[in-house]
Amino acid sequence: NPFPSSLDWDLVTKGNGMDNALYYYDNGSPTPGYKYYIYLTGGLSGGTKNIPPMQGFMVHAKTSGTQTLTFTNSARIHDGQNAFFKKSEPLIANILNMKVEGNGVADYARVCFYEPATDNFDSDFDAYKLFSYSETIPQLYSITSDNTPLAINTLPITKMNNIVPVGFKAGSAGNFIFTAENLQSFDASVLINLNDLKTGTTQNLSN
Repeated sequence: NPFPSSLDWDLVTKGNGMDNALYYYDNGSPTPGYKYYIYLTGGLSGGTKNIPPMQGFMVHAKTSGTQTLTFTNSARIHDGQNAFFKKSEPLIANILNMKVEGNGVADYARVCFYEPATDNFDSDFDAYKLFSYSETIPQLYSITSDNTPLAINTLPITKMNNIVPVGFKAGSAGNFIFTAENLQSFDASVLINLNDLKTGTTQNLSN
């Protein structure tokens, strides 16, 4: 962002050849890695729609369409100038946030359900998993039906009772804690289980 003010990613004009997801790389301690923002579900890992002055960011272009971003004065805002990653996430139903912690660091992934979404990558609703340059950082992500790793994975409501594959890379040996967050965004009748393929055990996360 070359402007002296922040930019609101939601107000940036995107060509029809651009994905909606916004990516940052934060090389700071203790967890070097990527941060994400997408309009549908907000920020993940501390990502935000507010791009501070001089903050670098990344986007993803499709293979077709108009692959442009247009920054106008109407996208400039005063919020978010004092911190690179101001957290701001709207409250939307059916969002599961997952966190893994170990060796003093953490990583995050999100799975949510929204009827217009599809099983595979959706440029409007999903964000690719970008892996940290540090090989010692634990990495958590979900996997689409065509084996694409995603940090933010939005699936159709009809898939809410299906199995969603989740991938984990420890990075380095240690003990890791897996936490499910935002369970209150689901209807009380929805049961969410974690199936551990290594041990063959099933953990009821809803309880």
